[in-house]
Amino acid sequence: MQKYNSDKKVGYISLKAIEKLESYDYPGNFRELERVVRTSLMQAAFDGRDTIITDDITL
Repeated sequence: MQKYNSDKKVGYISLKAIEKLESYDYPGNFRELERVVRTSLMQAAFDGRDTIITDDITL
């Protein structure tokens, strides 16, 4: 079981992750984009990374 590291700050997003975000239509508009970004941030922090990668983005 992994422990969540709340001290790790996520401050970056990879170019490939940005491209993945841009390629999606977001039928739920802003709220859906907000959910995707928030979930991606939590996943990257949980994994102990300071960068969001494509694997963190769940569409």
